[in-house]
Amino acid sequence: MTARGTRAAKAVNLYVNFGWWISAIGLVVVPIGLVVVLGALNQPDRPAPDMPVLARIQVDEGALGPPVPGEVVEPSTLVRGQGELRIRTRSKSAWTLLFLMIEITLAALLYVYGQLRALMHSVLARQPFLPENSVRVRRVGHVVIAWSLAAPILKLLVGVAMVDEVAVRGLILEPPLDFRLETLFFGLAILVLAEVFRQASELQADQSLTV
Repeated sequence: MTARGTRAAKAVNLYVNFGWWISAIGLVVVPIGLVVVLGALNQPDRPAPDMPVLARIQVDEGALGPPVPGEVVEPSTLVRGQGELRIRTRSKSAWTLLFLMIEITLAALLYVYGQLRALMHSVLARQPFLPENSVRVRRVGHVVIAWSLAAPILKLLVGVAMVDEVAVRGLILEPPLDFRLETLFFGLAILVLAEVFRQASELQADQSLTV
């Protein structure tokens, strides 16, 4: 490995270690944050905190009757689309689901960073094509694929719990099932990379036996 490659590997290793520690700390902090938020929800004199939620917005034309009998009102086309909203809510179920989703995300990141730490350790030791590295890369791919399928469902559950508590006259809020195909394909690409590592480790083993 060249000196430049070594410096790059050390930089990546530093980032991976930082991500692992941040994820580990987050796993401890998130439950504390949930307790604090739920405690604030029990105090009616305090304003409800804002929750981010992904939702589709449509005009409820049935709820927007003409202000004057007989007057024709064109349906609005200004409020349509999908995006992240920040809405104040005291829904304990919605906040619990949101923090649970964050906790699951951090647990997945901690696992992925753990696999990458072991991989980077062997790379820095100039043994990148160990047989176990292909297993580590494959595990990362499996986690990415699983997360690409689970994350939209978790976001949908949070959105449903949130929208049930919100009523906006003239608007319809619908939480979408927002699958990201690029994340799924990224996970599949990692599995292909794991196969490359496996074949490289076999070639390296054959060469060592030949020598």
